Amino acid sequence: IKNYLVLFKMLNHMGFKYQEKETLLDYSKKIDKVLSFKDVSLSELTNIYYRIFYGNHELTHEEIDKWRIFVKEFSPLIKNIMGYWQIILNRIILPKY
Repeated sequence: IKNYLVLFKMLNHMGFKYQEKETLLDYSKKIDKVLSFKDVSLSELTNIYYRIFYGNHELTHEEIDKWRIFVKEFSPLIKNIMGYWQIILNRIILPKY
């Protein structure tokens, strides 16, 4: 559950702003429209989160695999975005000071 919430914080910092009136499922569907992942969608992971958080659900091996696949596909995206920010900081923002 903690990993799921960390994921949403990361997405928020990446510019995918969460609106207070949105449910997590609405938010994840909005992100699914912008970011596509081959083997798993963020809304699928949100449904898993709901089952765990509200239904005392134990993760199945298939659900664990979905998380692993998502992390594997999401990690390069984070590295690319963070790399771009580092370039922007080093080449554009910091030289002005």
